[in-house]
Amino acid sequence: MAGAGLPRLHVLCLCPGRAQHECYRNILTRHQAVSPRKRLGFSPIRHLVNVTGRVYSNGNMSTRHIAVYLRVSSKTQDIASQEADLRKWAAGQTEPVVWYCDKFTGKSMERPGFRKLEEQIAAGNVSTLVVWRLDRLGRTAKGLTALFVDLNERKVNLVSLRDGLELSTPAGRLMAHVLSSVAQYETEVRSERQMAGIAAAKTRGVRFGRNVGTKASRIPDDKRRAILEHKAAGWKIAHIARAVGMARKTIYAVLREAA
Repeated sequence: MAGAGLPRLHVLCLCPGRAQHECYRNILTRHQAVSPRKRLGFSPIRHLVNVTGRVYSNGNMSTRHIAVYLRVSSKTQDIASQEADLRKWAAGQTEPVVWYCDKFTGKSMERPGFRKLEEQIAAGNVSTLVVWRLDRLGRTAKGLTALFVDLNERKVNLVSLRDGLELSTPAGRLMAHVLSSVAQYETEVRSERQMAGIAAAKTRGVRFGRNVGTKASRIPDDKRRAILEHKAAGWKIAHIARAVGMARKTIYAVLREAA
């Protein structure tokens, strides 16, 4: 896809079937629309990250490369604010750069794109991990601390552009641990505020969830009768739930309504 004298553009798209074909076609169209001089800096990241876990690469993932990780918490959020600074940083690098992206909460370290990144780190294919800000890697102090230890043992440097730190220095490691604790603190405070708001709303009479009666109407009559019959026969709630294929919470709700 690249012109004479320019490096080949490598793109790995993890979309299934026809969606993958559309991805490649769109990328090729956008790539050919720019002049050969600008193709070297071409980045179709914004197009590729519409689905969680996609990976864009201008290098070979099986060789040693710089890993750039982007994350937003929901599908309605955009990575544009992170991408601009990261692209400027990546443009000055001579080593191949591979981009990893997630649209997933930072409360969990189990994310599709991050899992692929961890696999490449374990394989020894990552020399440096770069993020826009440290909390993009996650918002749990425990998970981030384990990641820092793993990176340090594998001699993989971590660079956070906005925080201005590198894990290769003692001061950078100290700051990384402090910022990971701050990220978790911010998440816990936000959660407490939400819970306080919900509790205050309930005291004012605000109801949450479905309207009264709507949940009961979703349960078939035959299953409702089976639940009541099994309970009358002395069955345990867990056994009833497995027999009718419903959650125990639903079984309890049916029994409360019938009481």
